[in-house]
Amino acid sequence: MSTTPARSLAEDLRRWPTERLATLLQHRRDLATPAPQDIVELATRATTAASVTAALAALDRWQQQVAEAIAAQPDHSTSEQVAELIEGPAEAVADTLLALNDRALIWGSPQGWLVPHTVRRAFGAHPGGLAPVSPDPLTPDAISRAQQQAAAALAKATDTPPDQAAEKVEAVLAQLTWSHPVGGLRSATDPHQESTSPARALLAAGLLLPTGPDTVALRREVALLRRTPRRLRQVPVPAQPPELTPEVDRADRATQAGVGSAIALAQLVERLLEAISDIQPGLVRTGGIAKRDLDLLNRQLGLSRGGPPAVLLVELADAAGLIAVDGGRVLPTAAADQWRGLGPLERWRRLIAAWLDSPRWLTGAERPLAPEAAHGWAPDVRRGILTLATQLPEGAKVDPEQWDAWLAWHHPTWDGLAEESGTLLQTWLAQADVLGLVALGRRTGLVDVTADGAEVPAAIADLFPEPGTTFWLQADLTAVAPAPLTPGVRQRLRMLTQVESTGAGEVFRFDRGSVGRALQQGWAAPDITTWLGQHSTTGVPQPLTYLIAETGRQHGNLRMGTTETYLRTDDPVRARLIAGLELPGLRQIADTVLVSDMPADELARALAEHGHHVAAEDSAGSLLLPSEPRAPRRTPARPAALPEPNFAQLADRLSHHQSVAESLRELEKAALRRAPVRVTWVDRQGHRSTATAFVRRVVEGRAELTIDGARVEVPLASVVSAAVGP
Repeated sequence: MSTTPARSLAEDLRRWPTERLATLLQHRRDLATPAPQDIVELATRATTAASVTAALAALDRWQQQVAEAIAAQPDHSTSEQVAELIEGPAEAVADTLLALNDRALIWGSPQGWLVPHTVRRAFGAHPGGLAPVSPDPLTPDAISRAQQQAAAALAKATDTPPDQAAEKVEAVLAQLTWSHPVGGLRSATDPHQESTSPARALLAAGLLLPTGPDTVALRREVALLRRTPRRLRQVPVPAQPPELTPEVDRADRATQAGVGSAIALAQLVERLLEAISDIQPGLVRTGGIAKRDLDLLNRQLGLSRGGPPAVLLVELADAAGLIAVDGGRVLPTAAADQWRGLGPLERWRRLIAAWLDSPRWLTGAERPLAPEAAHGWAPDVRRGILTLATQLPEGAKVDPEQWDAWLAWHHPTWDGLAEESGTLLQTWLAQADVLGLVALGRRTGLVDVTADGAEVPAAIADLFPEPGTTFWLQADLTAVAPAPLTPGVRQRLRMLTQVESTGAGEVFRFDRGSVGRALQQGWAAPDITTWLGQHSTTGVPQPLTYLIAETGRQHGNLRMGTTETYLRTDDPVRARLIAGLELPGLRQIADTVLVSDMPADELARALAEHGHHVAAEDSAGSLLLPSEPRAPRRTPARPAALPEPNFAQLADRLSHHQSVAESLRELEKAALRRAPVRVTWVDRQGHRSTATAFVRRVVEGRAELTIDGARVEVPLASVVSAAVGP
């Protein structure tokens, strides 16, 4: 490795090993998408204002303090000089500067660090509130004498008592010491101006330096001498995060309660899907579900009596892909059917993963699916607080004060994301309580199984019972499911009842309306009693038998049904002939009327095959031509998430990637010598190829090669490396 100091960030990065480049890309993922073509492009993008701002925002409070301190220092400063400026531990400062170097926020070596211009500008025109190093720094004694001279000159020029003149000079110095070091002063570069103002007197005494025709700046050494007890404007930050000392108790009870919340949440989401299928909520013009439909959902789910807000449930279902907007209406998706078929634990894990990755943040006041809830920082905040929770033991009591202090140290930029209705932590804890991550005011064991692919301990898995097919029937006209029911059994029981409570054990209530609803779906009263007897472990109580029988006797006096197509003819004989064809779903309901479950156009084709040609008519009896079958309505597919870049593979390509100029030199050399060249390039699909080729010519940004007798054109920008063979 070269011992000559690098002349640029790109040259410095080119000397990094592959593993270190991969670490840089992991720390600053925006640099990997889209993938840079070479090290020069990587360095250029790493120093753009947007990328630098994002990288600084990802630092903890201590790292940000060190970053501002090195930005306030001149180039080639060392860790000792930075430690002196912030009065921090030298070893911690040295380690932090290496971490900043790993993120390409500074470059060079511990013998002298350099700071890119965009990093300095990220802390303002004067990082740390300090002016640049003076060309002729003053000693402390010289500064004291100059201040006295300025006060004396002001007193003489304005005929002011010496004490008052000294106070005015001190006031200007105090303001420039802790605020912006630059101030306005007309004709600052004119040496013949009299000291008629404190600033003019300080300029004449040499404590202020002109930085333009009408601006002056407080000398850097003057500000540092006056700053006590700290050197930078911000309060010193400890190098280590606040210690977490939680009270741990009742771990088993907290996790059991959390599992109960998790099961109840999945049941509520399942009921939400049923309600959405019935109501089909509409969206208002500005986005989000209409308030009327939201109230209907709340009433149908019984959430007006307490429980999680429907806003959160709808957002969870949307994030998990269980619902989607189609034609201005919210409908369940095909994924909802797949989700219903999962076990309780897998259902919950799908919901928790969707919640963590959702780019939306809700306080509960917004309409569900409203555009104003979209916040790109939401996944980072959720996962950041979850990281804190994973560092605590199961059963740790939630201490908002300790959690806030820990988060403020690790994520200082979150301060600007606080909401009007509460802090980020308060919102997270409220939703975590619904999701089962927090219960009884304590951290539950479910926190440990939120990571993708995390192994679920047997102790937690056993708390999620496998779906069963049996329940208890009680004389008070209720059914109790002590464990989650299979989707088919629960769907039928839901048809017969109203859900009274959810959780680890659901309670369902029978009444005339619920039994009547099942009868309207085609059940007969004896069938209901038989089905309940097959799935009840306590038999069918007599009050429930009476309720079913009585409701059945009153049901069916007036009947109606639906059909797809009807046929009518004036000839009863022809009607009987058509009925005798035994076409699927075709039945005769009167002498001259038949009905069929087949669409009209399909039925017309089937009858035509048997020699019966029909004319279509609308509800008013007007003749119509057969219409083409309509395509089934489908909810739109969600765009697939972009795969995470392979940082190791990208780093390996960059570390072996020549610059375009270097590749061009090798290709031109091969063409001149008519020698074989080993070329590696990437095609438009990102596939990497390597071959030994002969260069026909290099022209107009491309190389014309001959590979195994075939002619191939490769853009120079796609060439990874080229080396002339021996």
